[in-house]
Amino acid sequence: MAKKSTTDGRNRRAHLRYRDPESKVLNFTDEHGQNPFVALVINESFRGIACVYVGDGDFERGDTILWVESGNIHTPCSVIRCTELEEDVFSLALRIED
Repeated sequence: MAKKSTTDGRNRRAHLRYRDPESKVLNFTDEHGQNPFVALVINESFRGIACVYVGDGDFERGDTILWVESGNIHTPCSVIRCTELEEDVFSLALRIED
């Protein structure tokens, strides 16, 4: 029997969450659904997202923000790290919550 390719798991995982394959940006809001912002995806996995955004850098470790996957799907993410790269440019590491 042929060995299963590891890409099978990656392909299955890609269908668990919606993201426009043509776009490298994600939409977020704060935990109250206010203050929307857009972030450029740097890296992603089943459990987390690394992205860069321009704006206010007031996120602290443990804060909750919502990934707006579509109009009705808002996935909570907790901030692991928020680092200022340049003035008003931030790197954000997020854990996708269950």
